[in-house]
Amino acid sequence: MNGGFRLATLFGLVSTFSAVAWQTAAEAYQKGEKELRTGDLAGAERDFRFVLSKDTGSAGAHANLGVVYMRKKQWAQALDELHAAENLAPAVAGIRLNIGLANFRRGDYGAAIPPLESVLRDQPGSLQPAYILGVCYFLMERYAEAKTTLLPLWDTQSSNLQYLYVLGIAAGNASEHELESRALTRLEAVGGQSPQMHLLMGKAHLARQEDDAARKELEAAVHADPKLPFAHYYLGVINRKNNDIASARAEFLADSAIEPDIAFNFEELGSMAAAAGQNRSAEQYLLHAVRLEPRLGTAHYSLAKVFRSESRYREALAEADQASKSDDKSASLHYLRAQILQKLNRVEEAKREFAISAELRDKIRDDLERKIRGGGFQETGLEP
Repeated sequence: MNGGFRLATLFGLVSTFSAVAWQTAAEAYQKGEKELRTGDLAGAERDFRFVLSKDTGSAGAHANLGVVYMRKKQWAQALDELHAAENLAPAVAGIRLNIGLANFRRGDYGAAIPPLESVLRDQPGSLQPAYILGVCYFLMERYAEAKTTLLPLWDTQSSNLQYLYVLGIAAGNASEHELESRALTRLEAVGGQSPQMHLLMGKAHLARQEDDAARKELEAAVHADPKLPFAHYYLGVINRKNNDIASARAEFLADSAIEPDIAFNFEELGSMAAAAGQNRSAEQYLLHAVRLEPRLGTAHYSLAKVFRSESRYREALAEADQASKSDDKSASLHYLRAQILQKLNRVEEAKREFAISAELRDKIRDDLERKIRGGGFQETGLEP
């Protein structure tokens, strides 16, 4: 939202130091706080590490180190420090807020939800955790919860384009069509003819399977700002759905040039190359995608299929196992694992996987396979 949220830094947390180390550690703590405020991340890291060398039980030092690593986008290290701080100071809501925010920033929306929910239980009506939690529910396709969490923020956020988009789509998917219309009408009124408004309206139409209207809005966004992040990605999604593979490839390449750190473009390029039998190109694109985003299950799934087609069964199984961490309810994935296990002569395991696949195929829409075949898209570009 407008300018983004500030990190919930915990400058006020006070550590209890031993009598021997108190003076030096206290001075280092104060110096680290100042460095964190002024953006000297290397200095802050050094000084908070010094504090911890004197007092491993300093929740404030762990928490502020977590903020240092968040600002460096070193999410695993940030979460290690924040969880250490949480264990030492479980009542401090700001630590749990940062755990939620760090998980959100790294794209692990499911992991972000519990700490954000706990913050809201402690601080009902708090804007930042409610907004991020609503977006996480939306990205996890928990639309009714997203709508319920975001609607109370209308008075303060109804001029925020991204808020209106998420609320409108969540309401539509929760069959709250009056609220959907209200939010999207407000989105058009607030956004005017800005490139960002065209992008969000294009995404809204795409989410409702209105591809022609989506294309019109997205092309208007690109015309107004050819370097607008994600507009080319969504145009690529539409082209791929319509089997215009050459145009889709051009759009995904265009977006990857604007946003080289976004894994979805490379995953799309890789899955299209795999479908065309271009295994070398597919492998390169997909490996790059999972380097950028190790939890991208669709990319691991596509890699597993590529490796299976080349009789690289151990590599295929490793990728299928990675894919299952993000979606263990995919009938197609269990069927693929069964085929690979058969080739590895692991017959009993293969039988179990075939049975699970058959059971799931009768019960659950296979979103993973649908996305691989171009029937869906990955929501991206949401930054509260």
